[in-house]
Amino acid sequence: MRWGYKPQRIIFDQLNNMKGILIAVFFSILALFSEAQVINFNINGEYSGTDGKKFAYLTTLSQQRPKSSDKIFLKVPIIDGKFKFDGKFDLMDEFYQNACVFLDTRGDITKQEAVSKFYNIIWVVGREKNLHHIILENMQLKFVNEEMSVASGGMLTKQHQELQHFYKQKSNILVNFIKQYPDSPVSYYALEGVYSLYDKEDYDRIQQIYGNPYEMYNLLSLRLKQTKKGIQLKKDIDGFFKN
Repeated sequence: MRWGYKPQRIIFDQLNNMKGILIAVFFSILALFSEAQVINFNINGEYSGTDGKKFAYLTTLSQQRPKSSDKIFLKVPIIDGKFKFDGKFDLMDEFYQNACVFLDTRGDITKQEAVSKFYNIIWVVGREKNLHHIILENMQLKFVNEEMSVASGGMLTKQHQELQHFYKQKSNILVNFIKQYPDSPVSYYALEGVYSLYDKEDYDRIQQIYGNPYEMYNLLSLRLKQTKKGIQLKKDIDGFFKN
């Protein structure tokens, strides 16, 4: 009986081990795919004006953070004062993707022309009145000539616009913004961007303007602090004060 039992037991154990390995591989693959977050965006626009705009453009090319991307360059005609963009975008390891939307009388602007103008600082989002910064998400936009407003949706885009008003303050710019939006990725990227400005020789001045880096980091939500980016930012801040 024992001699007949042992081989079966061994085979059973081997199958269990193989099952465990397959389960581990499955969850590893699942984790890998969860890293690549593909979002859907739907952007509807209305245009009313006297400057004769006929085409709407949407591109992820810009000088904004997260890094400019050449993945999207879309053009659609403005028909009866309306236009629409929709699509998908792989955020990879970013929280969101910045983009630029603009209207023009020309319908022959190419991706190559846009790349050249952004690269040579001929076009700068936020400097030119017709180049409007948005974040890829669902929203309704309204244009009156070159003025753009978010009519509905666009939560992160609205927060980013609000951040620009905070920059007009004279001190504790980010402290006040992060207090208001502790769980917003807009807060995280603003802090990450300011951290890159810190310099030992100019630290006191920068801290007075934007705030203490540890105070700002601690104001972030636990969710943001526990992300890979949040953990790395804390390491970077610690490293700055240790050196």
